[in-house]
Amino acid sequence: MVREAGAGETTQPVPTTLQLRADLEWRRGNRPACLRALEAAVKGAGESVMTLNVAGALYVQMREIAQAEAVFTRSLAVDKDNPSALSGLSYCLSSQGRYREAAEFALEGVSLLYQHFYSHYCYGIALLHLGERATAIHAFENTLRLQPRFHQARHYLIHLLKHQAGAREVVSQHRSVLLQRGIDHVKTEFRRTALRENLHTSRVSRAAAREQERAAAVARQTFQSEVAAQEFLIVSGLPRSGTSLVMQMLEAAGLPIMTDGVRRADEDNPQGYYEWERMKNLPADPQLISEAAGHVIKVVSPLLSSLPRKHRYKILFLRRDLHEVIRSQNRMRQRLTGTPPEAQDATLRSLEAHLQQVIGMLDSARNVDWIEVRFEELLRRSTLEIDRIRAFCGIPEKFTERMLAVIKDGSEENSSVAATPS
Repeated sequence: MVREAGAGETTQPVPTTLQLRADLEWRRGNRPACLRALEAAVKGAGESVMTLNVAGALYVQMREIAQAEAVFTRSLAVDKDNPSALSGLSYCLSSQGRYREAAEFALEGVSLLYQHFYSHYCYGIALLHLGERATAIHAFENTLRLQPRFHQARHYLIHLLKHQAGAREVVSQHRSVLLQRGIDHVKTEFRRTALRENLHTSRVSRAAAREQERAAAVARQTFQSEVAAQEFLIVSGLPRSGTSLVMQMLEAAGLPIMTDGVRRADEDNPQGYYEWERMKNLPADPQLISEAAGHVIKVVSPLLSSLPRKHRYKILFLRRDLHEVIRSQNRMRQRLTGTPPEAQDATLRSLEAHLQQVIGMLDSARNVDWIEVRFEELLRRSTLEIDRIRAFCGIPEKFTERMLAVIKDGSEENSSVAATPS
């Protein structure tokens, strides 16, 4: 971890972090950076024997024997009963040809902690160079007994035993272990290479996919910006507020209607619903409204907020007594699902809040012209209400009778049309 800096201070990496940095740079082959990190780690190690011993081991790996010796000596000054520092110092001394001293330090490490395999290994190196081959063999065998994967000792044993009578089978076993280790190493490297290639391929694929997504997004934005702003005539309102009836009236006046007939006529709306099924997808795909260009389209009030702002809209907004709306919705729900009517007071408050929100939105939208159409006035066949609709939509006066006839015909054919239209 990193110590938090006080006022006017800067944070400094702790030695453990520097050791990790040194090891990483060594694996990357960046020797200068490794040495800088190691120097900083040793400088900040204080009396941490573990930090000093790890730093000394890395110096040994880098063949920086003088630095390693200095670090292990400092570690022993902190704790003289320190087998890791004793064995490390023994290795440094052997590297300088000081085999007698090296043997003494390694043997002291063994006496302090017999299970310390590296002390046995360093003892074997010193003994080999002192000509004590039998004792060296025993030291290297002890090394492998304690740590079978420390194969440096195995190489020494092969060298010492290969000309010794009766040791052929033992040498063969050691060579087989080293051969298998080499095979395993090749397999591991192959797997690592394959993994790196797979990761690289995956990264390239993901990058290409992201680039395609970005290009598609740019293309969509470009397409959307290139599509000229249009004007739409919309019939809206709460469900069961009379929107289908007004759609019929506009159709009778000769205006093209956007409807697909997916929702078929039924006893609640004998003349049909005049809906375009895909409008349900408007929140997820607002641009689909462009497909309805040149047509009158029915958009129920909950979907109005999803209309793209780039276009202009003329909206006929149906208003009907909310108690009647609720009764009509309950009758339809009960007929279709058998669900009992909802509590009218709670539904009423919810619809009132929704209408207030929608009307506020329509009033504040700069790209919207709208008028309120009273359903009850239409049922009374009010020519004044018809004239308001005609003027707003630009419908000639000659179509007034046709529009009135829709209400009359629907009322005569089935009184429920006038009472409960959508």
